[in-house]
Amino acid sequence: MAEKNPIVAALLSIIPGWGQWYNEKSYVKSLIFLIIIHGLNFFGITLIAILVLLIGLIEAYMTATKINRNEVPFVAVSTGQLILYLVVAFVTVVFMSILYSLFFSAGMYTE
Repeated sequence: MAEKNPIVAALLSIIPGWGQWYNEKSYVKSLIFLIIIHGLNFFGITLIAILVLLIGLIEAYMTATKINRNEVPFVAVSTGQLILYLVVAFVTVVFMSILYSLFFSAGMYTE
């Protein structure tokens, strides 16, 4: 099993879910962080979204540290799972963007 750099995991977590993705532990967890943060931002709850982002950052750092100490068993992830995660993440971001534009820019073009 490859060593994971906790600092890299934490820095990658600035983009929601990427720290968990780097740790190769749970792509579902990555997707959950992505959906929660974009959902909170969608509804204008940015302060809580920042808090969730910080929790993800800390969690990625701690998971990388546990991996290096062999406290967390390594689980190999297939290429298919990775592609599925990336597709779902992309669709989620596009869907949230469409919802945002429908709800918040509808009145921009009225005279």
